[in-house]
Amino acid sequence: MMWISIAVLSIIVALLLFALYRVNSRVEYFISNLEETFFSIESYREHLEMVYGLETYYGDDTLQSLLSHSKELSDFLRESQQVFSLNEKEFLEYVENKDDTGEEEKTEIEE
Repeated sequence: MMWISIAVLSIIVALLLFALYRVNSRVEYFISNLEETFFSIESYREHLEMVYGLETYYGDDTLQSLLSHSKELSDFLRESQQVFSLNEKEFLEYVENKDDTGEEEKTEIEE
């Protein structure tokens, strides 16, 4: 009877380790895609700033709105990238420093 319990527990542990491996690989893939997305958005924002600075388009409200939106998106992705790079203790501090409104307080988490 004891050998059956050990065998069943060993199978359960093996399945859990396999599931953990799969989840870990998906998280790593997600983080690498997040970084690539972040760099693409930054490049787009810089290009948009360059176009906005041209004499022909300077002061254009549409480009100004696109520039503002790109900056907000870039900031959001930077914050997301920072959250995914935190260890457990830093993540808990980050969550505790959030306001009830979801806004981050002025305190920055040092990496």
